[in-house]
Amino acid sequence: MVEMSEAERLQDLRRRAAAAGVPGSAEMTPDELREALGKMAKGADAETAKREAVEQ
Repeated sequence: MVEMSEAERLQDLRRRAAAAGVPGSAEMTPDELREALGKMAKGADAETAKREAVEQ
């Protein structure tokens, strides 16, 4: 199994967030992206998930 680099992990998070419809995912930090994707997995819409992730 090959480990992903930090840059690859960030790119993967941004790709997943963009596919999920998270607006402005290119400017979000890895922690914000993880938080937003986690909130969406629990049923939050993309706008709400981003807003709550960025506010923390």
